[in-house]
Amino acid sequence: CVCVCVCYFFSRRSDEENMLLQDKMVSLEGIVSERSNIRRVQELIGGDGGRQKRLNDLAAHRRLMDATTAQAAELGALREEVDRLRMRTFPAFGRADPRLV
Repeated sequence: CVCVCVCYFFSRRSDEENMLLQDKMVSLEGIVSERSNIRRVQELIGGDGGRQKRLNDLAAHRRLMDATTAQAAELGALREEVDRLRMRTFPAFGRADPRLV
């Protein structure tokens, strides 16, 4: 009797799990169907849904950001060079050493 009850319990439990999985499967099939329809409409309207344009824009933005970073570094180096050249052309009047005066 105990064996029959345990078997019935597990059988009923697995039936419930199967029903839950069946419901989940039906829901997922609906989602897949909707996405398929959306993709089909996107292909009819604009090919890839504008994906290529977004990728091109992203690549152009990245190139511009890289160029900006490089120019900022070059500008910093040029400023240092200007400061160095200014120091060569203007005398630096520091404190005179009292022993030399």
